[in-house]
Amino acid sequence: MLVNLSWLWFDRIIRMVVGLFVVAWMARSLGATDFGRLNFGLALVGIFSIFSRLGLDGILVRELVRYPDRKGTLLGSAFLLRCLGGLVLIVTTGFFSMLLRPEDTVLFWLVILLSFGHLARSLDVVELWLRSLVLAKYSVIPQLVGVLLASLARILVLVAGGSLVLLGATYFFEGVLVAGGLLWVYRRMNGQDGWSVTQRDSVALLGESWPLIFSGLFSMLYQQVDQLMIGQMLGNYALGQYSAVVKISVVWYFLPVSVVHSVQKFIVEAKDQSASLYEARMQDVFTVLFALSLLICIPFVMFPAEILHLIYGKQYIESSGVLIVHILSNIIIFVGMARSLWATTEGYVKFIMYANVSASFVNIFLNYYLLPIYGIVGAAYSTLISYAFAYVFSNAIYNKSRPLFFMQLKTLCFLDFSRVIKKYGLIR
Repeated sequence: MLVNLSWLWFDRIIRMVVGLFVVAWMARSLGATDFGRLNFGLALVGIFSIFSRLGLDGILVRELVRYPDRKGTLLGSAFLLRCLGGLVLIVTTGFFSMLLRPEDTVLFWLVILLSFGHLARSLDVVELWLRSLVLAKYSVIPQLVGVLLASLARILVLVAGGSLVLLGATYFFEGVLVAGGLLWVYRRMNGQDGWSVTQRDSVALLGESWPLIFSGLFSMLYQQVDQLMIGQMLGNYALGQYSAVVKISVVWYFLPVSVVHSVQKFIVEAKDQSASLYEARMQDVFTVLFALSLLICIPFVMFPAEILHLIYGKQYIESSGVLIVHILSNIIIFVGMARSLWATTEGYVKFIMYANVSASFVNIFLNYYLLPIYGIVGAAYSTLISYAFAYVFSNAIYNKSRPLFFMQLKTLCFLDFSRVIKKYGLIR
């Protein structure tokens, strides 16, 4: 697990460094207004990106762990479903682009290119197969190569003074590169082993994932709707200021995601072995993720203006208050990220749907009333509160998830640190 995790962190740390460098270049080169316009398109596509993934990740990994002999039909069926979902994504984002900003043709072509990039990533099912085998290193290399080449392409577009549409094309380019790399890896490891589509697997995967599709849509809505509302209510300049902060905050999400991906196999196995082992491993995950979130948040809370000036320049320093509030949401995200792991293992995915739908309405309501009064700082507070509701407090509402809430509460109150430290031999 640790070897697998080290590969994932190597990949994500390189992506984080390169990504922040490119984002900073884009923010400085485009200015707050055009940078906000770009992020409006990214947010719009992000909301509906669940259609290209269909919430299949955790379910497909679980099935591949339990039934490795059905690899060909599971991967083939999942790939077909994702391709169909990608087409739905393209149509949906194009429609909403014309609906929200009918006069902005540049935005329309930008979101179309971004959506085609998601369609190309349908071959990410190969990465999920590698995750089921805890072999992250074989998926890291092609994905990292794709990210680096696409980042270089973005820099070249900026240097040449290219348009936002050309920047959008680099995201499509990235999707094609990563898809081709993953397909090459699969062929190298499996020869000519082909995939096939079966009605049984397709119906079973889609039948179990539909609540995750619905909940994923609302999850992305409450994660991205603040940027859409800022763009519509306060304009592109305010959105550019806010988006610059969000890029710094969300870049750390790879840490809980990589931890959850690396431990999923062992959580599923513990669930099948004993309840006590399963509960102990889940508690470990919560506490480790909480500790990581604290290490990240402290410097940003102490030196927000200095960090923004270093990365983006003085024109973005006015958003330092937003950074303080928004970075604190990472604590909630880290502790709450294991919730999806628990729900997938338990087969209780509808719970996530209910929580995400409720949190979306909470976020929209808060943004509607706080944006006119507090500006983009109000959006940061809306994000923090809605995340807390979605990832933590909603767990207390349902009987089956209430033990999960108490695990999180135990972690957030620093009641589990000494046990985990002693367990892993950090102190005696």
